[in-house]
Amino acid sequence: MDRSPEFHRVVLFLVAAPEGSAAFFVFASHDFRTLAVWQRFMRGGVFLFDRLRRARINIKPSEPNMTIQLHAQPYDIISRGFYFCSADEFDAKAKTHRNAYGGLVEDHEIQFIDGKSIDCELARAWRLHQGNFADFLGKVEEWSDDQKTRYIIAVGECGFDHADVSDDPYDTDIDLYEVDDMRELAEQFVDEGLFGVIPEHLENYIDYDAIARDLAMDYTETVINGQSLIYRCA
Repeated sequence: MDRSPEFHRVVLFLVAAPEGSAAFFVFASHDFRTLAVWQRFMRGGVFLFDRLRRARINIKPSEPNMTIQLHAQPYDIISRGFYFCSADEFDAKAKTHRNAYGGLVEDHEIQFIDGKSIDCELARAWRLHQGNFADFLGKVEEWSDDQKTRYIIAVGECGFDHADVSDDPYDTDIDLYEVDDMRELAEQFVDEGLFGVIPEHLENYIDYDAIARDLAMDYTETVINGQSLIYRCA
């Protein structure tokens, strides 16, 4: 279990409140102590439900809304670059951008300077340049973090073409799991019945490490935005 300040895992048991009430209670078994909290505790969490009706939530501090800042670095070595946050701002500055000799500067390298970490990773996979940064800025506002993650994996790690993913990353055939390692994935697959129904008296004989080694032949571990993930490309 990762107990770093940036990531904590809590096992939660949900109990409905009386009918007509907007609230419910959550009993957590983080360290074998029972805890009740209100519904607002759940904000920002991602739920994974199993057949025992347990809810497992991955809690990460949400990053504050941040304005992305890019930098236009001229290929002309006698010119200075400029910072911008939108396509309109780039166009306005580029129209009057001149080098030391008064010549108009037309070609720029686009660099990611500041923003959320997930957007920085998206920019790297997007391979920012002068012709595509406007679309990038649009997708940063439009896409959820999950869509961004899927794009990063599809294009940055699986080798999908940008054109096949940029419309909607959910259209890509990628299996994605929020688990820490292959053993945890093996345990999840067994719990979900992917290996058939296993009699209770045989459960202690399951070799999860062996299953994990087999899964590693087809699945890949990665870390996106500080989140451990395992994926399989189609």
